[in-house]
Amino acid sequence: MKLMALLVFLTLHGNAQEANQLGPLVLQAIRGLMEWQPRARGYEYDYRTNEKKLASDGSEKESHSAWINFQFIDQRRWGMVKERDGVPTTEEQRQTQRSKFLASVASVNALPEATRQKRKAEAEKKRKEQMEFLEELPNAFDFKVVERTKIGSRDISVIEFTPRQGFKPAQMRSKLFTKVRGKVWLDAAEAQAAKLTADVFEDLSLGGFLANLGKGTHFEFEQNRIDDSRWLPVRIYSRVMAKVLVFKSFNTEELETYANFGKALQK
Repeated sequence: MKLMALLVFLTLHGNAQEANQLGPLVLQAIRGLMEWQPRARGYEYDYRTNEKKLASDGSEKESHSAWINFQFIDQRRWGMVKERDGVPTTEEQRQTQRSKFLASVASVNALPEATRQKRKAEAEKKRKEQMEFLEELPNAFDFKVVERTKIGSRDISVIEFTPRQGFKPAQMRSKLFTKVRGKVWLDAAEAQAAKLTADVFEDLSLGGFLANLGKGTHFEFEQNRIDDSRWLPVRIYSRVMAKVLVFKSFNTEELETYANFGKALQK
């Protein structure tokens, strides 16, 4: 409730200094949004994806879809393909996947505990390194509560973020913050992001001639509270307009959905 009280106060009495106190809350929420996989360990779930490759004018060149049942074994996510491009897997393919899955379970179970702990520590270190650039987020944006609403029965504060003038990124990946604006739907009770939208409003060079992220790139991420206070994804949408090696376009549109989270049996 302290978080809810702070959000209400900032909404009613916000000035520039107070509004910037939202930065750490948004950082916490977005970090939680991007680090959902550790929370999914012990669960299995259905994952569907529909990806389109786009021409430079935005028209569809080709598309692919898949339906996969995922669960985690140790630090690895294992998928059993149920359908690809609308064609269900055959019984033979299912048996082959199942045999590989059981072999993987047996291999992990046979590992010494010290090895498993080492793998866990290495995975955690890699995760922290990948998320390190997020620490610059509170200083990269100006934040403002623009709406208070509900999603289901949960109180939500909608926080808008726009690039802060004068911000100088310390890392290559945090350059993205200078060309992005968006909103976070913050769950007032648990500091989790129920939804995030972000738009690239100006072309951005990442790594010189290697890659350029284009204006019009758009991201959406939604998650729900499943059980045991665990927040897990429901829907991720992305439209990426990019160029690789300056001249080669890489334009895609992808919708990912997550459903049927349940305790994994590993059998």
